[in-house]
Amino acid sequence: MSLRRRLRIARRDGDRCWICQHQLRLDYDPSRPVGPTRIATIDHYVPLSRGGSNALSNLRLACGPCNWRRGNALPDDRPVTTAGGDR
Repeated sequence: MSLRRRLRIARRDGDRCWICQHQLRLDYDPSRPVGPTRIATIDHYVPLSRGGSNALSNLRLACGPCNWRRGNALPDDRPVTTAGGDR
């Protein structure tokens, strides 16, 4: 995915994980401490494996832990224990 598209999603989502609302950043520079922010991933709101698409309206900014924990679940499938606590 292009950096331009990732930046567009990050701006739209306020640089926050859509699941736990943790502050995120797009870049990864091992020489720079992450501090209170996490590295952003792009999550499919409706997973591709469940009929979702790569349309911007189906893409969300998510922290890695929330994205990986969610797997290919639909948003309403089950409660997700997020990286930021229970939701």
